[in-house]
Amino acid sequence: VMRAGRHYAQVTVMSIGDMFVGAIRPGWNVEGGQIALDVDGHCLYDTEDGLYCSSGYHDWEGRQGTTEGDRIGMLLDLDQGSMTVYKNDERLGVMATGLSGEYSWAVELVMQGASVRIEAAAAPVSPTAEELARAVAYEAERVRQRSDSDEEAYAAYEDY
Repeated sequence: VMRAGRHYAQVTVMSIGDMFVGAIRPGWNVEGGQIALDVDGHCLYDTEDGLYCSSGYHDWEGRQGTTEGDRIGMLLDLDQGSMTVYKNDERLGVMATGLSGEYSWAVELVMQGASVRIEAAAAPVSPTAEELARAVAYEAERVRQRSDSDEEAYAAYEDY
């Protein structure tokens, strides 16, 4: 269980298929019937299209999907409250901010035949204050746009 500090995990996509890698709340019942990406507080990366998953799917600046053979690195910095994603040793960006509490590494394999290899690797440096601010601003803009489109849809429904 990770409670503070910096933690790094790296997985290699061995066979393509829908899967999620990242950090979940410890003690979550993996056989309880709820999909991990639907749980608030989990922080998962969707290997298919690079979306951030926590209570659903979320876009983030720098997201990319993977193909067979890609290495996905995840830097969980609980001192900063961030999760930064790397693909083949290249920093894609800060996927999530505002993280706190306890986490454990996890992989959720959704499709039969999907597989990953977990590897040891040295942790890269944490994101800068500017990178964190950019990630927070991107998320705020995404939420604002979603809210605007929800209001437009509601107005169109009322006009109907």
